[in-house]
Amino acid sequence: MIKNFDGILHQDRAKSILEGMVKKRRIHHSLLFTGPDGVGKKTTAIIFAKILNCTSLSHDLNPCETCDSCRLFNTFFITHSDFKIFSDIQNPLIIDRKFLIESISKPVLDPDDYCKSENSYIKSIEKLKASGFLLEQKKIDYRMKKIDYFFRNRDIVFKSKSDSFPDGQFLMSNLEKLMKSDENESMTAFKMARKLYSYQLTTTYFKSIKTDILREEFVDEINFRPYELTYKVFIIDEFEKMSANSENIVLKTLEEPPENSILILTTSKKQKLLPTILSRCMEIEFSEIPRSTISEFLLKHELQEEDDVSFIASMAGGNLERAIISDPDEILSNQQKILLSLKYLSSSGSASVEECLKEIIPADGDLNEKRNIVKDRLNIMKGLTRDIVLLKISDADPDIINLNIIKDLNKLESFFSEKGLINLIDLIDETLSDIEMNVDITIALESFLIKGKNFFKSG
Repeated sequence: MIKNFDGILHQDRAKSILEGMVKKRRIHHSLLFTGPDGVGKKTTAIIFAKILNCTSLSHDLNPCETCDSCRLFNTFFITHSDFKIFSDIQNPLIIDRKFLIESISKPVLDPDDYCKSENSYIKSIEKLKASGFLLEQKKIDYRMKKIDYFFRNRDIVFKSKSDSFPDGQFLMSNLEKLMKSDENESMTAFKMARKLYSYQLTTTYFKSIKTDILREEFVDEINFRPYELTYKVFIIDEFEKMSANSENIVLKTLEEPPENSILILTTSKKQKLLPTILSRCMEIEFSEIPRSTISEFLLKHELQEEDDVSFIASMAGGNLERAIISDPDEILSNQQKILLSLKYLSSSGSASVEECLKEIIPADGDLNEKRNIVKDRLNIMKGLTRDIVLLKISDADPDIINLNIIKDLNKLESFFSEKGLINLIDLIDETLSDIEMNVDITIALESFLIKGKNFFKSG
């Protein structure tokens, strides 16, 4: 069995299929991992690649952790030509601070030494923020556990589309500038930047690079025979975000798969993929992680306060990543902000469109941060709408997610029609898609509120 990897939770069917491939050594050249966000698709893909390439795999299919291949995966080496992940480098990174500190220095066991190392870490992060490398840093303290939440700046990795820098070269030229002052601190910042850039093996952002670089980074390299590993494995995370041109380039590789090369695509929006892509991949479906499993994980790793675990697990929507970074107070605040908009849509409150927009769109932060917050708040609205539908149609005790504000939902239920609520859920999904496509968030939300109110005017 594939085990000892806490990141893969409650995906027994997916693990069973992959185990069968490894045992029979009949590996499909193109795999498509589908399912909601935050359920372990990319983690499973990395572990699968590691298992395939372990030279001393145990009988129960656990990697040996000591061979050259296992050490490669354990060190998050992104420069290896046989293994790459292509992804959106503006996705947030959720990092155990102690792990990151020890990944760029010697293990720190003594509390005093750890404090010194942490101070050096904090100075390095501030230097990187000042350089524009990090868009945001948010510290989350859970008991003695410290987790940092980062965004990285795509512009410092890739210059403009007219430039021909190979992937990462412009990043390195910018980081070298950090070393011109205060050599020790700058060297630590340099190492930190390399680690943050390579964390989770993220290497290339498809939408921001020219087609010729895409061919160089992906098509040319995947068609070479593996240099060191048994299998060359390339993973494309969130494949639905790729441009049409990039998708067609990948399709050509799927049509003529190279020997001993495996391509794994992950997506939470299978419906957006070309039928020709779907027909050439073996789909492996991932399910939402049950609340009970998320609760157990949060408690085991002390990632949330014990009193908050049940509430956080309920609000996570089967998404472990969301559960880890959730702030209970922030969720409560967002619920109240969204209730104002629901009252506007139902005509049960006196709020205006402008007041609703003010509550949904944060006043501070850069555009990337605002988009992510708006998407989070729209997903909360989707959950609240779903709860109101259940209250409206269920005779028995409905499976309500937002139990902490059940009184507010009961008050709203009579103002909404069942048909209007279902249309509203579809409209939320459309608005989320518009925001993903970089539609102006104010215009997208104004349109949403106007259309949504019409659903309930007509009944």
